Amino acid sequence: MVDPISYNLARKVFLEMCTPPYSAIVCKDGSTVWAEDASGKTIASGESGVDDASVIQSAINAIDKGKISLSANDFTLATPIKLKSFISLIGQGPRCTRLLIKEGNTHAIEIYGDSAASEDRVQRVEIRDLSICQASGGIDKNLDGCRIKWAELLYINNVYIDWVGGRGFDIQSLWESFFTNLRIIAGNVDFGTEAVRITDTEGGTVNDSSNHLIFENIIIGGYGRLVTIEGHSNASAPHGITFINVESESPLDSNVDYAYYFNWAYLIKMSQVHNFNIHSNIFYVKDISRLFISDSEFMINNTISGKQGFEISNSRLYLVNSRFTATGRVIATPTTFIQEIKAANCKFTSLESDATYWLQALDKIMFVSCEFEGASGCYGLHVNGADNGCYLENIHSTPNTSIKDAIKNSGTATFSGDGTTTQFSIAHGLVSTPTKVLVTPMTADAASDFYVTADDTNIYINYKSAPPSGTDNLKFSWLAEV
Repeated sequence: MVDPISYNLARKVFLEMCTPPYSAIVCKDGSTVWAEDASGKTIASGESGVDDASVIQSAINAIDKGKISLSANDFTLATPIKLKSFISLIGQGPRCTRLLIKEGNTHAIEIYGDSAASEDRVQRVEIRDLSICQASGGIDKNLDGCRIKWAELLYINNVYIDWVGGRGFDIQSLWESFFTNLRIIAGNVDFGTEAVRITDTEGGTVNDSSNHLIFENIIIGGYGRLVTIEGHSNASAPHGITFINVESESPLDSNVDYAYYFNWAYLIKMSQVHNFNIHSNIFYVKDISRLFISDSEFMINNTISGKQGFEISNSRLYLVNSRFTATGRVIATPTTFIQEIKAANCKFTSLESDATYWLQALDKIMFVSCEFEGASGCYGLHVNGADNGCYLENIHSTPNTSIKDAIKNSGTATFSGDGTTTQFSIAHGLVSTPTKVLVTPMTADAASDFYVTADDTNIYINYKSAPPSGTDNLKFSWLAEV
């Protein structure tokens, strides 16, 4: 029996906080949870803290479409809340309205259509202004925040998923949806779970590809992978997945294989993504994946040795205005080939071994205005086996460079004149003798009368008379192309 005094007080306070119009409200006092419609008629009630989800579900089932407002309380979920089309589930803020997943439950919220057919999908669902947590035990229990399958046009905003050991979002076959202003701390290496998983394969069954999903203004972390995007084949590959303004502050477990795992994931875009203090390898990119990264920075914790930036196989990688720091190789490949890598205005730093290394590339490897830093005694940039050549322009590499199969290279060269030497050589690193060579003096002493020759190893600067003596007084910019 609902106590009338506590009922009326809780209802009065909640109605003052609610933004009308709403179709139903759900609120609690100390002992009772109840739902009522917009006219004040009670839809359902129950004992508070046993399974508040059943009362919330009754409110959802009682309306065809509209807004369900949850009061500023903790709601205990012994069973998942199942959302249907045209329903908004709205709390009073992530720190005020909390959905607590009770042990024995599997997940907090479920959005499942009947099939991939457009008429069977759940659509136009909104979730906002609430948080999802585990009722007890924290990250050591395999409970998911939200499971989604065969749905479209979802809008999830201002939601915290805090310290669940399962997945924050487990997504299959989702279209045209937006995830904004989220905090997702989820996943556990012991359960093989991650903060976000987008997949089109479940139990060997191939579902339709998820596409056109946007994640914006996200804080993400946990003790499993951050993101897994995995399809099944060229015909079933999630595509058009975008991450904008993402920050990770929580360290990953060092036993995690990769922070981001992309397999058969076509057209993944990441912009303004900043991940620091990562304890695992960062990216795994395999099987026709296309990954675009811009204006971002990724850094592995320097106390965790041998962790790579990228492992890439049979895929394409495009990098712009970004920085990558690894304790092992920044870019590595397994024994299979890659398709293409292009980078502009990027910096690659390896703290322990070769900064970059390729075994085979089908298409061009291209770096423009990039900087490479390797550990002492290792190569800053090491390229081997580019089938269609390696295109380099305005590259700075320390401590040194090892290039095979380059078709274009450029840089600066500095020498000290001794008053007698008339020829100075620059190793161009090209696959054969260049057909185009451009050498430009950058100091007054270097600007004396000279001509340029080249062979399959070097560019030669030949002076008609020796330039004057000096320390580093001869500086040139150069470009060579096959």
